[in-house]
Amino acid sequence: MLRRIAGFTLRKILPARMRHEVELRWRMFEFRGHQAFCPVCRSHLRGFLPASWSATATCPVCRTWDCHRLVWLFLERCLKIEQSPTSMLHIAPEPFLRRRLSATASVSYVSGDLRAGAADIRCDIHQLPFRDGQFDLIYVSHVMNVVRDPQQALRELFRVLKPGGIAIPQVPVMTDGSPTIEAPDSDDARMQLFQDKYIRRLFGEREYLRDLEQAGFAATYDDRLAELPKTEFARYGLSGTRLLVCSKS
Repeated sequence: MLRRIAGFTLRKILPARMRHEVELRWRMFEFRGHQAFCPVCRSHLRGFLPASWSATATCPVCRTWDCHRLVWLFLERCLKIEQSPTSMLHIAPEPFLRRRLSATASVSYVSGDLRAGAADIRCDIHQLPFRDGQFDLIYVSHVMNVVRDPQQALRELFRVLKPGGIAIPQVPVMTDGSPTIEAPDSDDARMQLFQDKYIRRLFGEREYLRDLEQAGFAATYDDRLAELPKTEFARYGLSGTRLLVCSKS
């Protein structure tokens, strides 16, 4: 009850940006502990929140998922983006990752989204408004399964990536040999098939790797984070360590 009253008061008297900071601090206090740590918002937590795919899926403070924490650790520890100048494109940015990356001094950061106000630039991934070879690094999460034409979107990502650059087009894939499942083009059909009206497909692994190769990428699984100690792996609430990383030769 106290939290409900406080939240109502905050919405009434504080500007949106200040309200966000206060709510963030409140959640850091509410969920504080020593059992878990979110490397994205750097919160010490008593635990993560569950979701259908993992018991430790969601950070209760910044709302990032286990896959986002994995990507941040890869960027920080493997690519060392905080130590070297990097031009980065982030498509359909997750709010807290966007804040963290845009505040990283070594990163020349640009985010893009089809929705107005959701990113720095409003754009369509099928026709990106950037020059050829503009970015060292591109991160796209859970987008290829919702776009109209994933092959065209991948070609655009390849075009704007620098030679020698890295793209992380993260998306759920079936690893059991199943082919890609395409949903009929209607909200009702997509809801029935995927329980989400925006999801158009569930990729089969072989077909997704083929699409990446046809776009020009060399795609490999990077598993360097498997070297994390088991205690650290559990503390970050990770559900895996392999990340599909694409390069442009």
